[in-house]
Amino acid sequence: MEIMTIETPNGIGYLVTYNIPNYGITQPYLYDGRISYAKERRTSSMMPKEFAFKFGKNFDWSYYQEDVTIQKRLVNSFVSKYDGYRNTGRGLYIYSKTKGSGKTLLACCLANEIMERYNAVVKFCSVIDYLDLIKDKSAEAKETIDSLKKCGLLIFDDIGVQTEKQEWISNSLLSLIDYRCRNNHPIIYTSNLEIEKASSDDRVQSRIYGCSIPICIPETPVRKILADKNNTEFIKEILQN
Repeated sequence: MEIMTIETPNGIGYLVTYNIPNYGITQPYLYDGRISYAKERRTSSMMPKEFAFKFGKNFDWSYYQEDVTIQKRLVNSFVSKYDGYRNTGRGLYIYSKTKGSGKTLLACCLANEIMERYNAVVKFCSVIDYLDLIKDKSAEAKETIDSLKKCGLLIFDDIGVQTEKQEWISNSLLSLIDYRCRNNHPIIYTSNLEIEKASSDDRVQSRIYGCSIPICIPETPVRKILADKNNTEFIKEILQN
């Protein structure tokens, strides 16, 4: 899919051309910049269903029970000043050693805000799923990989989970990340590692570091806290009936 921004009598519009397997190149389709296409784009974003309709208001910072003023200001600026981030290709690197600390939820909340406010094309993909796509030689997989490279905003989940002991893994990550960096396409990374340890490949590491603002999330097991709360409420409700 190729997207070209154009001026229309009604303001900004978008000419979108699709490359459909077994069909070919479609005629350009004009999207009106005044209309939100977030609903359609959310459907094709590959975002986990549990996060597909989460927004900034759904992210409860109070679970951390510590000062998160800096983190909140940074993520708010990403939404309110997204044009500045996009023009420089600068994204976010959201990290915490604790699994289930809210990293992916936060990334999706931000992405949904961006979709609604800026009509951005957003894609979500974990590193493991991306590597599976690389191994898949089908036309559909190649089209998906192309969309990950060219979309407006990419959430790249769990960076650092890869071992990179094989050259094809390093080269595959480099291909995606380098393309997006060179074309000023922001990436929101989530990781259990500090940004300096995101990759054992210096080429990949330097690009992540150069195009990302690190945001450290407190070491709080939010997922466990929510699970305990939901289980308690469920049991209470069951016993009352």
